[in-house]
Amino acid sequence: MATKTDTPSDSAFTGLRGIFWPVHGFELKKFLPMGIMMMCILFNYTILRDTKDTLMVNAPGGGAECLSFLKLYGVTPAAILFMIVFIKLANVFSRERLFYAILTPFLVFFGLFAFIIYPNKEALHMSMTSIQAAQASLPNLHWLIPVVGNWSFSIFYILSELWGSVVLSMLFWQFANEITKVTEAKRFYGLFGMILSLYRQNKFPGIGQMFRYTLRDESNHIEVFRNLFMDLVEENREIWTGDFKEELRQTMAEGVQLEKDFIKDCLPVNAVGLRLDDFLSYIDYIADRRLEGCGLAPLNAGIKNPLPWLAEMMDIKKEQNFFEGRVTEYQKASALNVATDDEL
Repeated sequence: MATKTDTPSDSAFTGLRGIFWPVHGFELKKFLPMGIMMMCILFNYTILRDTKDTLMVNAPGGGAECLSFLKLYGVTPAAILFMIVFIKLANVFSRERLFYAILTPFLVFFGLFAFIIYPNKEALHMSMTSIQAAQASLPNLHWLIPVVGNWSFSIFYILSELWGSVVLSMLFWQFANEITKVTEAKRFYGLFGMILSLYRQNKFPGIGQMFRYTLRDESNHIEVFRNLFMDLVEENREIWTGDFKEELRQTMAEGVQLEKDFIKDCLPVNAVGLRLDDFLSYIDYIADRRLEGCGLAPLNAGIKNPLPWLAEMMDIKKEQNFFEGRVTEYQKASALNVATDDEL
């Protein structure tokens, strides 16, 4: 955990410095490696995201239909198994060793896939003839057979799906929270809304989409712990006193003020599609929503959401259903050929 040191006031960041570089010089040894690490993780995420679908859709006997089966019978069990293994390892390893223990299998497989498995895929996978024969004899398993026949592509797909959730949402942010103090974090995390505003304008689409997924993941975490907190209160009604409720409200008020101070430094003028007053009101709106979700009185009763588009991007209930919306985006390359007048 980072040690506490006396730092200059955050209000020193004004104007363009506050918008583009709210980082003290002595923080560079922490901020730059973290930034490079995130850039590498996001770069890998982008490559994996684009490659995994292409491999399965264009694999022998494959197609867009295989992706649904992989999601259900591959990614879901793998995610459950990973969480079990992660919990077991977390009870044994230190956080540093846990980080390397989880990251190493991903890197080892992707390295083997690039240099050994993919160059020899014809020898390692079922042939097109074998897949078609198996499909003819087992029609009920028509789309599962290509998943098994192209086993390395299937594993690549599953690990690529897990990469964003495991490496970015879990490992990286666990590491960042471990080494970052509250006084530093409050200057950086508010940038999420500004990045999403640029994403809304078709700028930085890759990192904007990743931030969108990360925020939805964090919203899920908040909901889980809200339910846990309310269950604890229900089972221990004696702690739910007026003084305790007021203490929670004051803690929220302090957090709101810290976040607003950061936003004023980072967004001194209306920019990136945002108005300062709207962003400040949005912080009040979110704070009241969290308080009311825990049965507490709001700090600003009746406030409305000034940035409804941000809720559209972040709320859990808006998550796209893969089985309804994603598969239609893929077609076999042969299906994209333009028909001539004679063929019509």
